[in-house]
Amino acid sequence: MTKILLLGSNGQLGSLLTQLFLQLSNFNISNPSSSECDLSNENSIINYLYNKKFDILINCAAFTNVDLAEEKVKLSNKINSLSLKFLCDNLNQDCSILHISTDYVFDGNNNVPYIETDFCRPLSQYGKSKHEGEKILNLYNRRILVVRTAGLYSYKGHNFLTKIVSKIKNNENISVIKNQYTSTTSALDLSNFIYQIIVSKKIYSLEEKLNIFHYVNDGNISWFEFAEEICKIYEYKKKIEALDYSKYKFIAKRPKYSVLNNSKLKNYFNVSINTRWSNAPRSKN
Repeated sequence: MTKILLLGSNGQLGSLLTQLFLQLSNFNISNPSSSECDLSNENSIINYLYNKKFDILINCAAFTNVDLAEEKVKLSNKINSLSLKFLCDNLNQDCSILHISTDYVFDGNNNVPYIETDFCRPLSQYGKSKHEGEKILNLYNRRILVVRTAGLYSYKGHNFLTKIVSKIKNNENISVIKNQYTSTTSALDLSNFIYQIIVSKKIYSLEEKLNIFHYVNDGNISWFEFAEEICKIYEYKKKIEALDYSKYKFIAKRPKYSVLNNSKLKNYFNVSINTRWSNAPRSKN
């Protein structure tokens, strides 16, 4: 029986993983709520882990409100970085860790897709807190897989897709930056990848150290183009207003170009990844 601790099980990625693992009788999944295991509280983490043993921790939990993180600096640091120290200190040593990170660790000054070893220089508090989390994990001599992703979308929770769909259904005007580029990632695709490498035990082939990989769907897109694709599906008739990155007043600054290169992950795990829209929503929901 493989025992999995899944944090962030109510989010768009965590909820899909919960559904997948609950189908298997040889996996036991623990998915505590944020009140049962509060990542902003050291004692809560220690108390939850006391006398428990797990084979794998999947950490999908994060403070992901990029703008609010500029205001809630201490809280975002606790959840996105300090919690990883408390988890590593209190988990059994043979527990492997799979941690979700972000393209926002980069500054966006590249003009080619970022690889895992490119220099990190986050622009926002959210990005800084996630990068600090990666640095904390690098201090531990245990099997750790960090999966950086970008533009994660599904029909659940707060993401670009649900935001645009909400505006369409309410017949609101839509304005999106035309020259800010990213990779997009289907939460369904990413959850299936995580599920497969755990079920197949490929995760155990990793060395007992920090291993960083990028998982995104192939291809890249501007946020404006992404909005256009969604609006076509919903037959939105209004014109989308195109905004300029350099003139947009961000609360938290975003990287202008945060496309991720996923070649290392595809080669190491010998997997293929869907192209940008092969698993995108094609019908109204």
